Amino acid sequence: MKLIEMVVEPTLIFNHLIIDTGKRKVYYNQQEVLLTTKEYELLYRLALYEGRVLSYRQLYEAVWGEDPMGNEANAVSCHVYGLRRKFREIALSLYKPISKVLPAKKFESASAARTATIFISRQSNERFPALSA
Repeated sequence: MKLIEMVVEPTLIFNHLIIDTGKRKVYYNQQEVLLTTKEYELLYRLALYEGRVLSYRQLYEAVWGEDPMGNEANAVSCHVYGLRRKFREIALSLYKPISKVLPAKKFESASAARTATIFISRQSNERFPALSA
C-alpha cells in the first residue's frame, strides 16, 4: 500500500478577501468570486507578495509561465481590469439602493441630492448630524 503525502495549502486572508489556495476559490465579503485561471493566478501572486512592487514582466512570467514577447503590460493590465470589475460588482451589490435609505424628499438640484447621499451611512442606515434637521 502506498501512502499519499498531503500538502496543506495556506488560506490567505486580507480584511474582506479570502483566497482558499487548497480549493482555488476566492471570497470577497463572504461571496464567492468566480475567476478565470489567469485571474486567480494573478490575484494569488499579488496577495503572496503583498506590499512588494512587482513588474509586469515578473507577474507575466509567474502567471503565464513563459517569457513575454513585449505584450506583458497589456496582458497583465487586461486581467487586472477584469479582477477590478468583478470585485466592484460584488461591492456595489452589497449596498442598498439609496432610494430605500433616504426618505421621500425633494432636492433643489441633482447636486444637492448627490451631496446628501455622501452623508448617509449605507451600512448602518444612520444619518449624520449634518443632515438631521
